[in-house]
Formats: sequence, C-alpha cells, structure tokens
Amino acid sequence: MPPELRHPNEARAVGRRLVSKAASRMRRMELVASRMGLFISLEETEVFEQHLACDRVDDNLTFLALFQKMWDEIIKFSGSAKMKKISVTFSKLERSASQQQCELFSDDSREKRKKISQTLDSINQK
Repeated sequence: MPPELRHPNEARAVGRRLVSKAASRMRRMELVASRMGLFISLEETEVFEQHLACDRVDDNLTFLALFQKMWDEIIKFSGSAKMKKISVTFSKLERSASQQQCELFSDDSREKRKKISQTLDSINQK
C-alpha cells in the first residue's frame, strides 16, 4: 500500500473496499463462500492472519462484519503499527444455485442483505 494508507484507520478502509470488490466479483460469478481470511503484513515484516467460517453467503454486510471481527483481533496485537499489505480471501466456494437447493427454509434477513449487496453492485458499476 502507498505510505499514506498504511496507518490502521486508512488501511481498514482499504480492507473494507477489498472485501466489497471481492464479494461483488463472487456475485457476478454466481459463487458463495463459507470461509473468509484476512492477511496483514506490517512494515516491520510481522504478518497476521485470521480466518473465520460462516454460512454460505455472498453479501457485503456479512463479509464486512467478518472483516471487522478479524480486524479487531489483529489490531489487539498490532496496535498502531503501520501496515504494508492487506489481502482478503474467500474460500470453500460453491455455485450459488447449490446454496438455494440445500436450504429448506428461507432466511428473510439473508435475502435482504443479498438485495442490498446487489443494489450496491449496480451503483458501483455506474
């Protein structure tokens, strides 16, 4: 990352943007993920890594909540150290159609989050 974005507050914004862009790509590819990872390299060459499992989802709100949980854990250890690199991964990917086949009961909140994410995608494409 450029030096002006390496402070934790600015780096967090970069990470959130990475999460949103990756989730948008997953939706375009009709994929869902049930695991997310966050990797942060500090300027002092120390590396932090966190992974969290979740339901099979593709919405921004869920992934941003996971990001925040992992971010908070990493910040406990890294403090205000400057960050050199942030990467986000989604794993345990499946086709979104298989998600619908496996669910017996609909989850209204999940549908709302998905619609919000799709709306954000259409806004960001303009």
